[in-house]
Amino acid sequence: MAVARRLRRIVRRLQAQGLGTREIAAELNRRAIPTPQAARWHPTSVHRLIRRLDEIKWAADDDTA
Repeated sequence: MAVARRLRRIVRRLQAQGLGTREIAAELNRRAIPTPQAARWHPTSVHRLIRRLDEIKWAADDDTA
């Protein structure tokens, strides 16, 4: 769950900057943050990540920003 929280923080910050899935994928790849399968990020994988992160019931939402 720690990895999911870290990804959530990063993705939410990038979304707050107005980045779309294509730009977020590029930034995650630039930062060398691998997907769960140790692959590169693509816009579709970012979209799926965002959808899954939204579905998770977080115990504490204080790390969103």
